[in-house]
Amino acid sequence: MRRSVQVLGVLLVIAGSSGGMARAEPIPHIDRGIDLAALLPELNASADIVRVGSALETSATTSITTNWQNAPIAFTALGSHWMLSGVGEFALELQVDSRPGIWYPIAVDVHGDALPTMPDGLDNPAFGDEIGDLLLLGANPASAWRARLSFFPGELPLRLESLSLVFIDAASAPSEEPPVADSYPKPPVYSRSTWGADPPQCSSGYCSVTHLGTHHTASPGAYDSSGFADCAANVRGIQDYHEYTLGWCDIGYNYLICKHGKIWEGRAGGDDVRGAHDGYNCGSMGVSALGYFHTPYNDVPTSQMLDAYQELYAWKADQKGIDPYGRDYYAGYGATMDNIYGHRDVKLTACPGDLLYAQLPTIRAGVDARLGGGGSEWVYDNPAATLRGAWSTGNSAPGHYGSNYYFASTSTGGTDLCYWSHQITQAGSYALYAWWAEGSNRSAQTEFGIKIGGTLHTKRLNQQNNGGRWNLVGSYWMPVGRVLFGLSNDAPAGYVVIGDAMKLVRQ
Repeated sequence: MRRSVQVLGVLLVIAGSSGGMARAEPIPHIDRGIDLAALLPELNASADIVRVGSALETSATTSITTNWQNAPIAFTALGSHWMLSGVGEFALELQVDSRPGIWYPIAVDVHGDALPTMPDGLDNPAFGDEIGDLLLLGANPASAWRARLSFFPGELPLRLESLSLVFIDAASAPSEEPPVADSYPKPPVYSRSTWGADPPQCSSGYCSVTHLGTHHTASPGAYDSSGFADCAANVRGIQDYHEYTLGWCDIGYNYLICKHGKIWEGRAGGDDVRGAHDGYNCGSMGVSALGYFHTPYNDVPTSQMLDAYQELYAWKADQKGIDPYGRDYYAGYGATMDNIYGHRDVKLTACPGDLLYAQLPTIRAGVDARLGGGGSEWVYDNPAATLRGAWSTGNSAPGHYGSNYYFASTSTGGTDLCYWSHQITQAGSYALYAWWAEGSNRSAQTEFGIKIGGTLHTKRLNQQNNGGRWNLVGSYWMPVGRVLFGLSNDAPAGYVVIGDAMKLVRQ
């Protein structure tokens, strides 16, 4: 039976008390109901919110911010779940004392739409609730929190029946050990023992891998990691949340990748173990990027992260004979699907986020190149670009590549930049192309450039012409290494330059 909102003051669920395989070193985990009535002194200034029993109800759009509250334990990850009734929308934002001044909007976790019972057979304390995304704080614990509750009722009142926070202390970990590669070409992977995983609470199931599923953890704060300790704590926090809030028997992903390009073993069981990551799972290896690559956080995939994806996928594709550009039958899904796909391709979700999803063509090309295939073309759309200066997003001009484009006003000597990067894995001659949306207000002297081995090569093109197609910037000899390419707003004033898409073609 789910918990009553009348006794929300001291509801504790200690993760280490579950049955099955015992934790060697239990991760402190407390699921605590928040006494909504205790917030009432803070409602005096707002008669829009009233107490109805143990719930809060309003008929007006309004918000309240709680006072700082001491947490029951120091925590490095903060989960949440809540129950609503009535009509309208509710928004939760959280702030912690270890990162003062930052409000984290908490979206609903798409994985929480059907919560099972806990691994020990008990009812899930979050059953029937909306489940919030997990806020990750690395290895630096917080000790206090506060919340901002925003209500957007419809034609009928909106009621917050209950709110619970899940405090997880995943700070302690084994000391860092260099990851050990099996046999080439599998990339180095931090093992479960290295990051301090709990034993799984179930036996493993297996399905031969035919597809490679790309995810993001959608975890606010995860991208702020500074190294091994933070990333290891974040992975432990995710495992605990998956097991003791979502009620799964282990971490869902097969592997995780942090922004530093380090790869972390996920679900226990080794090759072909069936994970829990896209709702279908059988036949797919699920790999999740630590971060939130979508609004409202818009973390940007790093080059190290993308390289790690390509290395890991190339190993598995070589092992299983997977064509990175192919589209084959995905057993769990029951239909054909891109062999390298994003979570949103098989389920209604934003995962892996716009900014990571836009990199799937790059990942496929990188895998293909590593396997010695054609892999001769790499396309980079604008969401994957790095911006410096005052750029805006547009989608009204005809002929743009993808869903939108960036634009900036020109200025003589301007320093605003829109650029991409690419790892050259095979030395040779490459052609660089640019695509821009059509329009007469474009600069006729847009400066494009590519930096190869420390040398910048530039060329000016007329963006008033040839919109909606690929335009050659130039051909260059490129050694193995990373190249940067893009455009600036350095042009006579009174126009705009368009950062839409660019591509490299190996000749």
